[in-house]
Amino acid sequence: METHEYLTPEEARAQGVRWRPRHAAPTVRSKEREQIRTSQVVLPELTIVGWSGWLCKVCRRVPLRNSAPWSWFGCGSCRAVDARAAAALGGKRLLPLGQHSIMNGVGIRLSTPDGPGRSAKFEQLVSIGQGWQELDQWRDAETARLVAELRDRIAELPESVPVPQWQEWFPASRQASADAYLRLLQAQQPWLLDIEPRLGDVTFLAKGES
Repeated sequence: METHEYLTPEEARAQGVRWRPRHAAPTVRSKEREQIRTSQVVLPELTIVGWSGWLCKVCRRVPLRNSAPWSWFGCGSCRAVDARAAAALGGKRLLPLGQHSIMNGVGIRLSTPDGPGRSAKFEQLVSIGQGWQELDQWRDAETARLVAELRDRIAELPESVPVPQWQEWFPASRQASADAYLRLLQAQQPWLLDIEPRLGDVTFLAKGES
């Protein structure tokens, strides 16, 4: 059975691969938790100062560590929602939430001979690149939406706030991830909702197991 060193146990189950504890997705150590706690979310861009990383590009709520080239662009909840959506369509992953193509299930061996198989892999790599661009577009749109919502809540928008304050205003949860994911599909891939109507149900997306 195929194994992966960058999946959570839940993702491994969803993708039908073996998970090894020593190959678990990187966890945030106590020192890094303290760095996150003292870091600032800069408004209105939602970049992070004092932490080598970024907020999840899907829900914009969870700090993610820069572990190049094995960084995640989506938090654990958003990746779980993506895996559930993909499973409903008979796949393993819909959005390219990994920084490396292999994290998104695509790789080309140097020994792969020229031919249809190699060409198909290159097409998949091009598709991932396009998916990253679309993910950045969504990141910008969701950033603007959350900042606009915050402007309606408070009298004056600060230049920055501590990460815990941002997360208090916009708590992370499976439900929040499913809500953001659904709006992403509606904005960028609405045809998938016609193919699989369950993808339009936030309750379905938020469930843990497929």
